[in-house]
Amino acid sequence: MSEDDTERTTGEHDTATAELDRTVSIDRNEQPSDVVVMAVAAETGHDPLELPPLSDTVDPAGLNDLFDSAGVPDSVLVSMTYAGYDVRVSRQTVRLCKQ
Repeated sequence: MSEDDTERTTGEHDTATAELDRTVSIDRNEQPSDVVVMAVAAETGHDPLELPPLSDTVDPAGLNDLFDSAGVPDSVLVSMTYAGYDVRVSRQTVRLCKQ
């Protein structure tokens, strides 16, 4: 899991309302559901076991299976809200944005 912090502006050029996003790469041997939980835990400073179950938000096995499927295009994106973050999952990354 590798991390990259990027600034995202909520307006077209409104840097005064910039929010910090965290983008975490998903390695080939990692499951997207695990990366979501670990990324939020790292961002919040909590132990992953202290976070709400991911299954309250999304089916973790279904999320993993979706991105394990060979026929799924790289453009597929799953969006959810988890533990106070807007989370976007693609085949290669998990992106977090604090709500």
